[in-house]
Amino acid sequence: GHDHGKEPDKKSESKAAPEPPKVPAPPSDVAACLDAFRSALPRATVQARETLRRLGPAALPELRAADLDSEPSALRAQLAWAYGILGDASLSDSLLRKLEDTSPEVRGEAARSVGRLKGSSARPKILDLLRDGTPPVREAAAGALGLLGEVDDVDPLAALLAGASGQPGAVRAAAAEALGFLDCLSTRSALVKALRDPDARVRRAALSGLMRLTGGKDFCYDPEAPEADQEGAFKAWESWLEG
Repeated sequence: GHDHGKEPDKKSESKAAPEPPKVPAPPSDVAACLDAFRSALPRATVQARETLRRLGPAALPELRAADLDSEPSALRAQLAWAYGILGDASLSDSLLRKLEDTSPEVRGEAARSVGRLKGSSARPKILDLLRDGTPPVREAAAGALGLLGEVDDVDPLAALLAGASGQPGAVRAAAAEALGFLDCLSTRSALVKALRDPDARVRRAALSGLMRLTGGKDFCYDPEAPEADQEGAFKAWESWLEG
């Protein structure tokens, strides 16, 4: 009986012996967030973003102080993200500078932040990014123009959607999505044309834009169905356009 009483102790000792692999604690302050961003590790980056959301705009002065061009692009990109999330609505020079950063990742994050902040004063720079050499940056710029909501930007977005100079599907889809926020006749005609795009992502974005503009009409168009089966839907959309 006496030995038996000791058994549980031994068991709990042997259980505690192997140390579990150390998972770094989530960053608790701005300095730890900056280190997490510098590491460029996905998990650490997600945790640091959560921490900054919690810390809110109070974190901005310390983030700006760390915002040096000599920092790695992973950190510069996350700072561009943070300026947009923490509501740096004055569109600080720190954010505007990032629209011209040497790293495409940073330019894309900065464009998304400008859109999120409705930073109309940066529109000319965002329009320039529609011609950026890197497709994901063009995609981010198109998305930002949709959020900025200026009907004057319909033509460059429609040109992007029409696939001028061989735009990838993701870029054309972003242009279609942005056009869904900018209602005018050229938008409608560009989106109806895009219902015949060879890429399903573009067709889906065009349809959702048109549904937003028409209060939910779809004329039985199915972006996943073969083009040959869609003649009735195309005709319905085209006559809606003429009407």
